[in-house]
Amino acid sequence: AGGVAHEINNPLGGILAFAQLMKRDEGRSPQDLESLALIEESAIRCKRIVESLLRFSRRSRDEDRRPFDLNRCVEDAVYLFRAQLKQAPDVKLEVNLGSGLPQLLGDAAALGQVVLNLLQNSLHALPNGEGDQGAQGTISVEAGRLNAERCYFRVTDTGSGIAPEHIQHIFEPSFTTKPPGQGTGLGLSIAYRIVDDHGGHFRVESEPGKGASFTVVIPLPLTSWPYSYKSQFP
Repeated sequence: AGGVAHEINNPLGGILAFAQLMKRDEGRSPQDLESLALIEESAIRCKRIVESLLRFSRRSRDEDRRPFDLNRCVEDAVYLFRAQLKQAPDVKLEVNLGSGLPQLLGDAAALGQVVLNLLQNSLHALPNGEGDQGAQGTISVEAGRLNAERCYFRVTDTGSGIAPEHIQHIFEPSFTTKPPGQGTGLGLSIAYRIVDDHGGHFRVESEPGKGASFTVVIPLPLTSWPYSYKSQFP
């Protein structure tokens, strides 16, 4: 996956750059500009898939691990997610953060990507939730301390839920229930890898038609890294 992603990334960057340069030329017809915009949009989508493949193919690096605030990590992801919610004004977002949380040790950017991915999945699970104006329902995100050794963050929605036969497969690479062209099946598998790299684990609760809840449990820093704890699913 990593090798293929690297091979695709450079020519893809050229396609994107030239499309953006051509859009700047004065005298382009509206039809040309529309076509160039489509090329740009498609190239950006491909680059996101490539970035996902690259993240999936590598383990978290030691230099990426620093003390970080879990509340801030969640808040940053929520900030990015609110931009998508502008397309779904009927969706209610609830945010509940813990007080006095200890600092964790890890890659805050990577864990923030996990939060954002879970929020996006929740939006997609709501009625008409693919960013449509008609989407409605509730998404809640919270962070807190589970016990003396672990903190957590949780994303819950009132969407369609997950079928029992799909639960055991949702973290498998390329598994998706979305229509062709709307999902790569890499989001949750990458999230699982990131959480596992931090010595954490997922807890998934869902009932078809009554929404889903994804809880990520992260242990407090130990004296050494990597953690010896191996996560178990579910």
